[in-house]
Amino acid sequence: MKKIVSICTLYFVLCTLLYSCKLETSDNGRLDGFWKLTRVDTLATGGVLDLTESGIFWSVQMNLLSVKDKYKTDEREILFRFNHEGGKLTLSEPREGHQYTGDKEIDDVKKLQPFGINQLTETFTVEGLNSSHMYLSTSQLRLSFTKF
Repeated sequence: MKKIVSICTLYFVLCTLLYSCKLETSDNGRLDGFWKLTRVDTLATGGVLDLTESGIFWSVQMNLLSVKDKYKTDEREILFRFNHEGGKLTLSEPREGHQYTGDKEIDDVKKLQPFGINQLTETFTVEGLNSSHMYLSTSQLRLSFTKF
Protein backbone atom coordinates (compact mmCIF):
# COMPACT_ATOMS: atom_id res chain seq x y z
CA MET A 1 0.00 0.00 0.00
CA LYS A 2 2.86 2.38 0.85
CA LYS A 3 4.37 1.72 -2.56
CA ILE A 4 1.14 2.68 -4.36
CA VAL A 5 0.81 5.90 -2.30
CA SER A 6 4.45 6.77 -3.04
CA ILE A 7 3.99 6.17 -6.76
CA CYS A 8 0.78 8.23 -6.84
CA THR A 9 2.46 11.07 -4.95
CA LEU A 10 5.45 11.03 -7.30
CA TYR A 11 3.13 10.97 -10.31
CA PHE A 12 1.16 13.94 -8.91
CA VAL A 13 4.35 15.95 -8.26
CA LEU A 14 5.73 15.24 -11.75
CA CYS A 15 2.44 16.18 -13.41
CA THR A 16 2.30 19.41 -11.41
CA LEU A 17 5.87 20.32 -12.36
CA LEU A 18 5.33 19.60 -16.04
CA TYR A 19 2.06 21.51 -16.11
CA SER A 20 3.64 24.56 -14.46
CA CYS A 21 6.53 24.71 -16.94
CA LYS A 22 5.97 27.03 -19.84
CA LEU A 23 8.22 26.48 -22.82
CA GLU A 24 8.78 29.61 -24.84
CA THR A 25 9.55 29.08 -28.47
CA SER A 26 10.45 31.48 -31.21
CA ASP A 27 8.85 31.58 -34.63
CA ASN A 28 11.77 33.45 -36.19
CA GLY A 29 12.83 30.42 -38.21
CA ARG A 30 16.24 30.76 -39.84
CA LEU A 31 16.58 34.35 -38.66
CA ASP A 32 17.29 33.18 -35.09
CA GLY A 33 20.96 32.98 -34.25
CA PHE A 34 24.29 34.75 -34.13
CA TRP A 35 25.19 36.57 -37.36
CA LYS A 36 28.58 38.12 -38.24
CA LEU A 37 28.44 41.14 -40.55
CA THR A 38 31.02 40.35 -43.24
CA ARG A 39 30.40 42.90 -45.99
CA VAL A 40 28.59 46.16 -46.69
CA ASP A 41 27.98 47.23 -50.28
CA THR A 42 27.08 50.86 -51.03
CA LEU A 43 24.58 50.53 -53.85
CA ALA A 44 24.83 54.08 -55.26
CA THR A 45 28.61 54.08 -55.69
CA GLY A 46 29.42 50.37 -55.98
CA GLY A 47 31.68 50.65 -52.96
CA VAL A 48 32.47 47.53 -50.95
CA LEU A 49 33.52 47.40 -47.30
CA ASP A 50 35.01 44.05 -46.28
CA LEU A 51 34.24 43.39 -42.61
CA THR A 52 35.37 39.77 -42.35
CA GLU A 53 38.00 40.79 -39.79
CA SER A 54 35.60 42.94 -37.76
CA GLY A 55 33.76 41.89 -34.65
CA ILE A 56 30.34 43.20 -35.65
CA PHE A 57 27.60 40.74 -34.78
CA TRP A 58 23.83 40.76 -34.92
CA SER A 59 22.10 38.37 -32.56
CA VAL A 60 18.44 37.38 -32.94
CA GLN A 61 16.55 35.64 -30.19
CA MET A 62 12.84 35.64 -29.37
CA ASN A 63 11.59 39.22 -29.97
CA LEU A 64 14.91 41.09 -29.63
CA LEU A 65 17.74 41.77 -32.05
CA SER A 66 21.02 43.00 -30.60
CA VAL A 67 24.06 44.43 -32.37
CA LYS A 68 27.54 44.80 -30.95
CA ASP A 69 31.15 45.04 -32.00
CA LYS A 70 32.59 42.18 -29.93
CA TYR A 71 36.15 43.46 -30.43
CA LYS A 72 35.38 46.82 -28.79
CA THR A 73 34.93 45.99 -25.14
CA ASP A 74 33.93 49.56 -24.16
CA GLU A 75 31.04 49.65 -26.64
CA ARG A 76 27.54 48.94 -25.40
CA GLU A 77 25.19 46.45 -26.95
CA ILE A 78 22.33 48.01 -28.91
CA LEU A 79 18.93 46.33 -28.67
CA PHE A 80 16.05 46.54 -31.14
CA ARG A 81 12.51 45.32 -31.38
CA PHE A 82 12.00 43.74 -34.77
CA ASN A 83 9.37 42.43 -37.13
CA HIS A 84 10.21 39.79 -39.74
CA GLU A 85 7.46 39.06 -42.24
CA GLY A 86 6.70 39.24 -45.93
CA GLY A 87 10.36 39.32 -46.95
CA LYS A 88 11.02 42.38 -44.79
CA LEU A 89 12.93 42.87 -41.55
CA THR A 90 12.03 46.04 -39.68
CA LEU A 91 14.15 47.19 -36.73
CA SER A 92 12.70 49.73 -34.30
CA GLU A 93 13.00 51.21 -30.81
CA PRO A 94 16.83 51.13 -30.55
CA ARG A 95 18.20 51.18 -27.01
CA GLU A 96 21.66 51.05 -25.51
CA GLY A 97 21.84 48.06 -23.21
CA HIS A 98 22.70 48.99 -19.63
CA GLN A 99 22.50 45.94 -17.42
CA TYR A 100 22.33 47.76 -14.09
CA THR A 101 20.75 51.13 -14.89
CA GLY A 102 18.21 50.14 -17.54
CA ASP A 103 18.25 50.46 -21.31
CA LYS A 104 18.61 54.01 -22.64
CA GLU A 105 16.65 55.04 -25.73
CA ILE A 106 18.82 56.01 -28.70
CA ASP A 107 17.87 59.14 -30.62
CA ASP A 108 21.11 59.63 -32.60
CA VAL A 109 21.35 57.45 -35.72
CA LYS A 110 25.16 57.91 -35.78
CA LYS A 111 25.39 55.27 -33.03
CA LEU A 112 23.71 52.78 -35.38
CA GLN A 113 25.60 53.49 -38.60
CA PRO A 114 28.69 51.35 -37.83
CA PHE A 115 26.31 48.36 -37.85
CA GLY A 116 24.80 49.12 -41.28
CA ILE A 117 21.69 50.78 -39.87
CA ASN A 118 20.96 54.31 -41.11
CA GLN A 119 17.57 55.07 -39.55
CA LEU A 120 16.07 54.78 -36.07
CA THR A 121 13.36 52.62 -37.67
CA GLU A 122 14.99 50.73 -40.54
CA THR A 123 13.29 48.31 -42.92
CA PHE A 124 15.46 45.84 -44.81
CA THR A 125 14.48 43.64 -47.72
CA VAL A 126 15.53 40.07 -46.98
CA GLU A 127 17.29 39.11 -50.23
CA GLY A 128 18.48 35.76 -48.93
CA LEU A 129 18.27 33.79 -45.71
CA ASN A 130 19.38 30.22 -45.17
CA SER A 131 21.10 28.23 -42.45
CA SER A 132 24.50 29.84 -43.11
CA HIS A 133 24.06 33.21 -44.85
CA MET A 134 21.80 36.26 -44.72
CA TYR A 135 21.59 39.14 -47.18
CA LEU A 136 19.69 42.31 -46.29
CA SER A 137 19.28 45.49 -48.32
CA THR A 138 17.89 48.99 -48.17
CA SER A 139 17.84 51.55 -50.98
CA GLN A 140 21.39 52.52 -49.93
CA LEU A 141 23.15 49.39 -48.62
CA ARG A 142 23.38 45.63 -48.98
CA LEU A 143 24.56 43.80 -45.86
CA SER A 144 26.05 40.29 -45.99
CA PHE A 145 26.19 38.02 -42.94
CA THR A 146 27.58 34.62 -42.05
CA LYS A 147 25.91 32.58 -39.33
CA PHE A 148 28.00 31.42 -36.41
